[in-house]
Amino acid sequence: DRVTGTLQLISLTPQLTIQKHVILPGWGTGWELYVGRLDGHRSTVFMYNRLVNSVPIMPTTPTPSATAVVANPQNPISGTTPVSTPPPASTSGPSPTSTPSPTPSPTPKPKPSPTPSPTPKLTCATSVATVVSPGNSTTCPSPTPGQKTKAAKTRVTKTGLILLHGANQGLPIDNDLSSSVSSPTEQVVVSNVNVVNFDQNFKVLHFQQYTLLDNSWEVYTGSFVSRSQDALFLYDRMLGEARLLSFDAKLHISHYQVIHNLDANWEVHSGDFIGSGRSQVLLYDPSSGDAQIEILKSDLSLSSQKSFSGWGANQALYVGHFGTPTLNVMLYDPQTLQSTFIAFDASLIVKHQITMPAWDNRWQVLIGAFLDRSRCLAARNCSTGDDILVLNRQTGQMQQFVFSFGTQYRVIDNRSQGYVRTGAASTPSLTPLDASNFSLLTTLSTTIRGEELY
Repeated sequence: DRVTGTLQLISLTPQLTIQKHVILPGWGTGWELYVGRLDGHRSTVFMYNRLVNSVPIMPTTPTPSATAVVANPQNPISGTTPVSTPPPASTSGPSPTSTPSPTPSPTPKPKPSPTPSPTPKLTCATSVATVVSPGNSTTCPSPTPGQKTKAAKTRVTKTGLILLHGANQGLPIDNDLSSSVSSPTEQVVVSNVNVVNFDQNFKVLHFQQYTLLDNSWEVYTGSFVSRSQDALFLYDRMLGEARLLSFDAKLHISHYQVIHNLDANWEVHSGDFIGSGRSQVLLYDPSSGDAQIEILKSDLSLSSQKSFSGWGANQALYVGHFGTPTLNVMLYDPQTLQSTFIAFDASLIVKHQITMPAWDNRWQVLIGAFLDRSRCLAARNCSTGDDILVLNRQTGQMQQFVFSFGTQYRVIDNRSQGYVRTGAASTPSLTPLDASNFSLLTTLSTTIRGEELY
């Protein structure tokens, strides 16, 4: 809950009833949550607050004198009400409660903390005073009388915040996941990333803090390390930058790679399209129909890249297992009422491509293994396959389809045999056939209209 700053963890029984429900308060407001198996064992939550280090636009006319801004040790954002922060990894984390409090308790007034060591340096901008020592009120000097002021220009600067130094080492700048792309030489920033996982009782198991400069990073998770371990793909389309990073068992950074000069219009997808045992990054440009796949090494560095063109513009791209061990691509075009399915070989050469009739733009598409697979899972003979759910938001009708790639082969046209015998044709005529299958399994009537589906 971004307003109250609470997390709720819910586990379900096989019958989808609630087995355990724990509420963890005191995490602060404004966090975005992304989930992946970042430690290789359990689901980890990557919490990102892009508002913490947001950049205010300063007025064009400089202020004659500066005003002090005191950074709060509990909530380092100047001028906001302090909220309790989660404890470090050595503690058990926020205490779980069975139900949320009906009326939130008044926020206690924070007590001054000792000056951190080393003491952060004072940073002064033209019209902003920055205080970085908790409990002190140090201001930037006023302009010297008679000193000529430079021409007024609109400038962008950061507000004064505490620079946190954590135990994680190896990052370019004090736990900065963005590698200081915004050159923070005249600004002090605060940790705005929490990486946390939980034990079997939903208590905090590991907790680490990082900074992520700027506020336009998009976060994607994928199995870039291995089948059992996820990593993060951070993409800033405004800067044309990407970051790939993975974590160890204690959620410290284990690998960190940088990608420069990315276009601004890529859609980001991931999956193991070549059977390598870890995911690749699939980028698709809906404006041009171009695509490219980034193949990664085990340390997340770039191994190679494959480019594609002619996939069609303004397609909705989905990934899924359509009867093959590796992931495939489905390009859905609601304008032409068609879907194109694409599968690759180990060298990312398209080995299957087939177009099937599809749906108009009234339908929402979901890809997943929605079939009852309990029997084949028990017998350990399940094939890799996803089915397709489509929901008509106008009528509430839901349909379930299944698609699977079949064998592509060529059949001899017997009518050509006479021409071959007489020498009129050197080889028999072969007709290409594709045994791929696309069929409707069931149709359901639902009351779903405005709900979001995941």
